[in-house]
Amino acid sequence: MLEMSEMDFDFRDQIQTTDWYPLEIHYKNNALFMVSAKLSLAEVAKSVAKDEKSLIEKWIEDGLIFRPPEDLVEDQRKDQYKVFANFIIVAPYVFIQSIRSE
Repeated sequence: MLEMSEMDFDFRDQIQTTDWYPLEIHYKNNALFMVSAKLSLAEVAKSVAKDEKSLIEKWIEDGLIFRPPEDLVEDQRKDQYKVFANFIIVAPYVFIQSIRSE
């Protein structure tokens, strides 16, 4: 069994960047979720993988995990090959987090 810190490291290694194009199918299948910048993608992925239902429900209630808003989806469809987010897959879900402009 992996130690907790090893599990965190593995999830951080799985985070990649993406444009909208490969996310469209996940959006259409209601499997795409946005993660607030207040959370880390690795933390969310670990919690989903460990089925920490009450924590995930709290994040959803607090608006920290949510479906992509329609205005963001429309903007990304207009420029679907522009890299805009980090993502991680915890099947069957895909979690994305906007890349902050510096």
